[in-house]
Amino acid sequence: MSKIKKVYVFQHTYAYGLNKLYLDTKMIGVFDTKEEVEKSIDFYHSLEGFKEYPRECFKCIELEIDKNQYWLTGFEERRKELEKEYKEEEEYFGY
Repeated sequence: MSKIKKVYVFQHTYAYGLNKLYLDTKMIGVFDTKEEVEKSIDFYHSLEGFKEYPRECFKCIELEIDKNQYWLTGFEERRKELEKEYKEEEEYFGY
């Protein structure tokens, strides 16, 4: 049996509120393969509530086990990275 090196966090994120100012993120599960996440996306996207949102609202985040991955350059640098990611999502979601 091999040791798991990576996990895939499955979540659903969407913007809401006046001018879509707020984000709601639901962590749905953690899997050992991307394929399992894809199967879960198909299932969840068919459910009431979730099916009202675009498939792109489902996210798969790859994380390595036993490895520091975020905030390695300190708070300010990571904050800038997150702001850039937010602007890209802002352009996509239109908020």
